[in-house]
Amino acid sequence: MWIDCHSHTKYSNDNWLEPVDLVRRAKRLGLDGLVVTEHHSVEASEPVEQIGKQEGLLVLRGVEISTDRGHLLAFGLQDDSWNIWGRNNYIPLRELIDRANALGAICVPAHPYREIGLGSLLEGLLDLKGIAAIETHNGGNPDYINDLAVASCEIMHLPSMGGSDCHKLNAVGRCATEFSNPLATWPVSSSRCARAHAAARTTRAFTGKSSYGGRDPNDQMVASEPVGGAGAVWCTGAVEHQWLASGSSGRRLIA
Repeated sequence: MWIDCHSHTKYSNDNWLEPVDLVRRAKRLGLDGLVVTEHHSVEASEPVEQIGKQEGLLVLRGVEISTDRGHLLAFGLQDDSWNIWGRNNYIPLRELIDRANALGAICVPAHPYREIGLGSLLEGLLDLKGIAAIETHNGGNPDYINDLAVASCEIMHLPSMGGSDCHKLNAVGRCATEFSNPLATWPVSSSRCARAHAAARTTRAFTGKSSYGGRDPNDQMVASEPVGGAGAVWCTGAVEHQWLASGSSGRRLIA
């Protein structure tokens, strides 16, 4: 099951991407679902979830938060009551992770090595506690930046995540995460798990067709071949969210 775990629409207030266009594009690409991670607000993506139901595509909701040390993805928050700071930037990273974890959410640093000022953790990632995984495959990054995140995953023995970080239509699905067991809701009962395989950068053809500029001669999305034996088991629950074991699940789907 392929899910783009980092996407935005106009409700992030920094782009003009219509939610229905995002959802329909993902369906055309052959993705099984999206996680909409609007900036600063979980509640902002509720209309996108409803459009997903109308269009027949799984749409889950997360949030991308600007902190004093970089951008953080949080998954499993129920509403915007997480924001006790009353602002949308320079939120203390350590305090945010502790609060999100206390509310039953999992935290994943976004594009941690992208050099955009306070948008990235850079070397500070290796000392960060309380995170569940790392976004190793971000569709807005060149491969050498994503490779740094992959290396950090290996050092920290954490799973990885892939997402397009799309703010425009032709960026949808550039990276995604593969789950071998289907996800239905987020969060779900803690007894429901999704297993993601370890991944590297060698390529194979993804099963879905792509209309993204014909970059691949076969007009197919390009994904990473899984390597190694370790898998990451992702258990999601209303109270408990855990990544168990180690491995990497993020893939670049479109070259």
